[in-house]
Amino acid sequence: MYPVVIEGPNPRTEILITTMIHRELEDAYNLHGGKTGAHLKGVPEIDGTHLVVIAETADGVRLVGAVRGARTLEGRFLEMKKGAG
Repeated sequence: MYPVVIEGPNPRTEILITTMIHRELEDAYNLHGGKTGAHLKGVPEIDGTHLVVIAETADGVRLVGAVRGARTLEGRFLEMKKGAG
């Protein structure tokens, strides 16, 4: 669970509960959260499965990564790990 501060005309703090679990990424990074996307077909620009991850390295560098159009559900995690290198 992480507090998220929202500013603007209706400022508030919401609690973000993440259920994203992927052992390889968790071993490499402190995962703050993520969003997996539905499998979409028929629109070439977004065909496939998707993933956005917010993570932090051991030395405190915060990262945001996105994968669009992976061919398989597991493939989106493999592409994220490969891109983080």
